[in-house]
Amino acid sequence: HVQALKRGDRAIESGVIQAPEQGDLIVDFATATDRPASAGTAWQVMKTDSAAFEDFKTSKRVRDEAFFYRKPPEVLDICGFETPVREITLED
Repeated sequence: HVQALKRGDRAIESGVIQAPEQGDLIVDFATATDRPASAGTAWQVMKTDSAAFEDFKTSKRVRDEAFFYRKPPEVLDICGFETPVREITLED
C-alpha cells in the first residue's frame, strides 16, 4: 500500500512532493506487531539470519530465467524486495 502513494517529480527535490495538497495524507499507521495476538491473523516472517533467507535473496538478485532476453545485472532491487511471510494458526 505504501508503494501506491503519490510521488513527486524526481527532478524536483529527489521526488519529494512539495505541496501537501498534491500528495496522499497518511491518517494512521500500524504494523502487525502493534496488534495483540488475539486480534486475529498471525504472521510468521522468514528469519533474516538463515541460510534460506540468503538463498531467497540470491534468487531475487541472480535472474537467469528464460523470460529474460538479456541477463539483467546481479543486483537486489531493495525497493521491490519483500521478506517472505506466511499466515499461521495460533495454538492455545
